[in-house]
Amino acid sequence: MKNFFKTAICTVLMIAVIIPLTAVNASAAKPKLSKTSVNVPIDYSVTVKVTGASKVKWSSSDESIAAVTADGASAKIVGKKTGTATVSAKVGSTTLKCKVTVKKSFITPSAEKITVTKGKSKTVTIKVTGSKEIALSNSDKSVCSTSWGKWDGNTIKLTVKAKTNGKAVIKIYTKKYSKSTAKEIVVNVGKNSGDIIEDDNTAESSDLSREEQVVNIVNKERKAAGKTALKSDDTLNEIAAVRAKELAEKFDHTRPDGSSCFTAFSEAGFTGYSAAAENIAYNYNDSADEIMDIWMNSSGHKANILSGDLTKIGVGLYESGGRYYWVQVFAA
Repeated sequence: MKNFFKTAICTVLMIAVIIPLTAVNASAAKPKLSKTSVNVPIDYSVTVKVTGASKVKWSSSDESIAAVTADGASAKIVGKKTGTATVSAKVGSTTLKCKVTVKKSFITPSAEKITVTKGKSKTVTIKVTGSKEIALSNSDKSVCSTSWGKWDGNTIKLTVKAKTNGKAVIKIYTKKYSKSTAKEIVVNVGKNSGDIIEDDNTAESSDLSREEQVVNIVNKERKAAGKTALKSDDTLNEIAAVRAKELAEKFDHTRPDGSSCFTAFSEAGFTGYSAAAENIAYNYNDSADEIMDIWMNSSGHKANILSGDLTKIGVGLYESGGRYYWVQVFAA
């Protein structure tokens, strides 16, 4: 295994859908803030709450950036101007803090790189916090075309259809703040992968994203172990992308809001599965070979990768502060 001293890994072994609940004595619970960090567009608001307490004193380190309106154990935070502020909730001698980042708008695609077979389509989920007046530009319409779906809350589907071999860059932005909100999706067309990614060439293939390279290696390992290949699932890829970003805030199978990692499945509308698993890790580069080497040299991670009870996979990668956070999610 490479870079033991530089790399952190963690695993959740395969779980059954039915999970027993454990009773907790509410009277013994410590005060807890519902969110430790939030992103708020200008003129939009978000509500945070303290559980385990009724009397809370709220304050903002900079009301000109993030204004706070208190309502007992809850508080509404309103973005006033771009910048960062800290909202504090004081309960007795305990002070809970929430980092507030205010921008003009936030656009988050479920994938920043996709590979699409010529003549096929792939869907990317776009999450928008702030104005829904969004638009896009396509650097090469001869390579791919795009079409919008319908809004579902603050998310919308973007379908990319591959036309000819090549590369295109799609920029998505808020019309009012085109420069500050633009996010890019790199589209590669030409890989004839079908539904299952399994390439006999080297894993670090130039026409595969890093996430797809990981799926490629997973299926090579499964083939060597006499297992059937896993199918790359678009929704699981979206879930893995969400979880990878969350790991930068809290490196754990418990999400930043305190819930299980598997709540991300239901939030994405992925239900009806009989089994699920998650592998997480971080490294100091984005090498698919290295991260797979690390996982395959850990018995718990390896068990998930080679499990005969799992049929689908999603992979996410997110870079923050020089660390590359990786997630594999599995289901059947």
